[in-house]
Amino acid sequence: MKKIVVTFLLAVLPLVSFGQSFFEQYEDEDGVTSFFATKETFKLLKSIDADPQDQETKEFFKMIESLEAVKMISTDRKDLGAKFKGLAENHVSKNGLTELMRVNDDGKKVKFYVKKGKSDSIVKELFMLVTGVEMDGNKASTIVMSVTGDINLKHISKLTSKMNIPGGEHLEKKGKE
Repeated sequence: MKKIVVTFLLAVLPLVSFGQSFFEQYEDEDGVTSFFATKETFKLLKSIDADPQDQETKEFFKMIESLEAVKMISTDRKDLGAKFKGLAENHVSKNGLTELMRVNDDGKKVKFYVKKGKSDSIVKELFMLVTGVEMDGNKASTIVMSVTGDINLKHISKLTSKMNIPGGEHLEKKGKE
C-alpha cells in the first residue's frame, strides 16, 4: 500500500508544479518584473475615499468590480523572453483563447487573445503578449498580461491606457470600434 501511495505521489507531483501558472513560476527570477492583483485588491480599491460624484471614478469602480485578477510579468532578458513567448502560446492553445487582434508597429508586436464570455463585448479572459517594446531604455522587453473576470472590452481598454501598459493604446482603439 505504501508503495502505491509513493508511486501515486511521484506521478502527481509534476502535475501540481505544472499547474502553477508561469506567472508564478518566474516571478522571483532575476531580470523579471511581476504584478499581481486579486479580487481582494479590487475590493480594497473600492473602499478608498474618493469623490463618488466624479464620473471617471464611478466608471473606474464599475469596471473593477467584475475583475477576478490581473497578472503581468515582463523581462528584458532574451532567454526568458523566448520562454515567456512559448509559455504564452501554450496558454492560449491550452485554454481555448481566440485571437482578438495583433499589431506590428515598428518592431513592437502586440497580440490580444480572449476567452469568450456572456456576449461579444464581455469576455472571461483578456490575454496579451507584447514583444519588442521599449521599457526602461531596453528595446528587447517581453510582457505577458492576463486579466480575468467578466471583462467588458470597452471598459478594460480605458484601464490599460490609464495604467500605461504597453500595447494598451491598441486595445483602446479596438474598444472604440
